[in-house]
Amino acid sequence: QTGPYIVEVVAKGFQRVLQENITVDNSQVLGLNLKLTVGGENTTITVTDAPPFLDTTDATLGGTIENELYSQLPLSMNGGPRDPTAFQYLMPGVQENPAGTGNVKDSSGNSTTSQTNGNSGIYGGTGQTNLNENYIEGVPVSNINQQGSSNPVSSAVSVDAVDQFSVQTSGSSTAFGGAGSTNYTIKSGGNQFHGGAIDFIRNTMFDTWGYLSKVPSATGTAEKPGEHQNQYDISLGGPIFKDKLFFFGDYSGFHYTKISNTPQYITVPTLAERTGNFTDVLGSSSPWIGDPTTNGFGARNPFQGIVNGVPTYNVIPTSEISGISTYLQSALPKPSNLSTFSNYLASLPLANSDYSVDVRLDYTINSRNKFSIVGVAGNVGYPGALYSSYTQLPFPYAAGQHTNQKTASGIVSYTFIASQTLINSLKYGYTRNWGQGFSLTHGTKFNSTAAGITNLPPGNASDSMPSVSFNQDSGPQAPSNWASTSSTGPVATNTYSVIDNLQWIKGRHNITFGLQMQWDQTNGGSFGGYSQSLSLTYHAYDTEICVAPATTCPTGLAGDTYASFLIGAVQSGTVKTQSIVDVGGRYRPIAPYIQDNWQVSNKLTLNLGFRYDYLQPYHEVNNRISFLNVNTINPIVGIPGVLEYAGFPVTSGPNSTPAPYLPYICHCTTPVHPFNKNFEPRLGFAYAYN
Repeated sequence: QTGPYIVEVVAKGFQRVLQENITVDNSQVLGLNLKLTVGGENTTITVTDAPPFLDTTDATLGGTIENELYSQLPLSMNGGPRDPTAFQYLMPGVQENPAGTGNVKDSSGNSTTSQTNGNSGIYGGTGQTNLNENYIEGVPVSNINQQGSSNPVSSAVSVDAVDQFSVQTSGSSTAFGGAGSTNYTIKSGGNQFHGGAIDFIRNTMFDTWGYLSKVPSATGTAEKPGEHQNQYDISLGGPIFKDKLFFFGDYSGFHYTKISNTPQYITVPTLAERTGNFTDVLGSSSPWIGDPTTNGFGARNPFQGIVNGVPTYNVIPTSEISGISTYLQSALPKPSNLSTFSNYLASLPLANSDYSVDVRLDYTINSRNKFSIVGVAGNVGYPGALYSSYTQLPFPYAAGQHTNQKTASGIVSYTFIASQTLINSLKYGYTRNWGQGFSLTHGTKFNSTAAGITNLPPGNASDSMPSVSFNQDSGPQAPSNWASTSSTGPVATNTYSVIDNLQWIKGRHNITFGLQMQWDQTNGGSFGGYSQSLSLTYHAYDTEICVAPATTCPTGLAGDTYASFLIGAVQSGTVKTQSIVDVGGRYRPIAPYIQDNWQVSNKLTLNLGFRYDYLQPYHEVNNRISFLNVNTINPIVGIPGVLEYAGFPVTSGPNSTPAPYLPYICHCTTPVHPFNKNFEPRLGFAYAYN
C-alpha cells in the first residue's frame, strides 16, 4: 500500500535504527541504504530526514505523481469533465496521441471525433499508440477492444479519488504488460475523518461579448452563445472501526450544455418546392423537369401543374407527388431566409451529463492479513442526443443517437505476510464496459414503415427514419442530405483477472513469482437488430426533360434532385442486414513471470526478469465463425478453396448435421494457431557511482 512508512532495523550487536519519512509509491521497489552503528540494542538512532529521491536500486524509467502535487495541478475543462488520465502525458517518455480531440464517445466507448483513437499515448518512443496498459491497484483495466484505452479510468475514476499514479515507460517489472504502463491507486480512509467538496462553474451569465460583431443564432437574432458547465465532487474517508476497518467514498458529477457559437447555413427546399413548385429556381418559361414514366429516351413529357389557374412548366401536379415523400418531408424546418440556397441556419444543442462513484474499504485483520475492496463506476451520458455534427438539420433528419456509455471495475485484494521475507498478494479484478445506442427516430412516428415503405426487414430499416442523399448532377444545387444513425448494441466487454504475486527476500535477492490469468469477453453485434437504417439516393437526371442518346436534348440545367424525390424516383436503395445479432468473442490470455532485483553490491543492482504471454486466439462462444480453407478442394469448381465453419458436427439426434455439410466443419473453435514464442526477458541495472 502506498504512503509514508517508518522502517525499523534491529541486529544483534548494533544500535537500533528508526528511519522515518519513507514514502513508498505504487509500482515501486524502493531500496534503502541504512548504516548500523556498533552498540547496545537498547540504544535507538532515529533518522527524520527523508532518504534521497534518487533510486539507485531500480532501472525502471518513469515517474510518480503523488496526491499532494496531483491535486494542485490545473486541469482543462473544455466540454468534458476533469480527466485523471490527462496528467500521464506530463511524464517523461510519454507523448500524447495527436489524434485525440475530445471526450465524445459512442455507445461502444469509442471516440467519434477523430479517425484514430486519441485515448492512448505513445510510450517509451515506440511511435505507436495502443501498446500500453492501464492498471488500477495493479490490476489491468484496459478495454479488450482497444488496448491502452484510458476510458475505463477516465470515465469511472474521479480526479479527487486518485491518491497517486505511476507511469513506467521502459524497464518495468515483469508484473506489468504492454509497452509502457500506468498504475492508479485510489485513496483510502484512516483513523481520522477527512473529506472535501468542490464545484467548478462556467456559465453564459459570466461571459461578455467578444471584440468582433455579434453572431446571430439559429433564429437570426444576436445572442450570447449559450454554454453552461458544472463539475462538482464530494468525498469522505475515515474509520469504521479504529485501527481495523476504514472507508473512502467519492461522488463526482458533470453537466454541460452548449449552443454552437458558429452556426452554418445549409440548404433546405423552399416551401414552394415542397409542394412541387420549382419555378423559384427553374423559372416557368421553359420546361426543365419531366415525367420519367414517359419516353425512355429523348424528350419526356414536361411537368405542368396549375398555378393560379394556369398550366405552368416546372410544377409537379399534386397527383404525381408520392405520399411516402410527403410523409418523409413533413417535419422539415422552415427556411431562415428567402433565399433558395443556403437558406437555413443550422445549430444543434450539445448536452452532456456524466457521473462517477468510487469507493474503497480496507480491513486489517491482524498484522499478517490485510484485505481491501475497491469499486469504481461511471456513466457518460447525453440527455438530449449525441450528434455526429452540431451544424446539421434537426430531428428527425439528424445523424446521432440517444446513448449512454457505462464503465465499472471492481478489485478485491488479499495480502498475507508469512514472514518478514515472504509475502503473498492475491488480486481479483472485474472490468465491464457496456452501452447501447438508440436511433433518434426509434419509437417515434418518423420511420420507414410509417411512411409507407413496405417489404423491409425487421430492425432499423423498418423502425427508423431512412437516410436520404440528394445528388445535384446537372440540375440546381441540391438540398442538404438527411441523415439517419442506426441503433447499436447492446455492446459489452468483460475482463476477469486473477493475479497472484509471491515476494521472497533471500539475502541480496528480492524475488517475485507471479501469474496473471484473464478471461476476456466481447458481446454484441455491429449494429442493433437485424438490419441497419434504409438508405435512399436520388438524382437530378431522373427528372431530366430529355434523356440521351437523343440528339435533340438542349444543354444547360436538366432535372432537379428534389423533384425526383417528390415523385418517388429512387435511384438506389440500400439495406444492410445481419443474421446474427449478438456475437460473443472469447479470449483467455495467461502470463507467468519472475522478477529478481539482485543487489550485487552496495553500488550495483541488477533487475532480472522473464515473462511469457500466452495469447489465446479469438473464438466465438457458439462457434459462429466461417473462413476460407485454401487447402480443401472445392467440389463445385475442382480447385482448392472452400468455405468452412468452426465447431463440431452433431452426429446423432434430430438436430444432427446433414451429411453434405460434414466435410466443411473444421472440428475446431478457430482456424488460427496461437503464436507460442511470446518470450519477454527483462534486463536492467542501476549503478550508484557515489
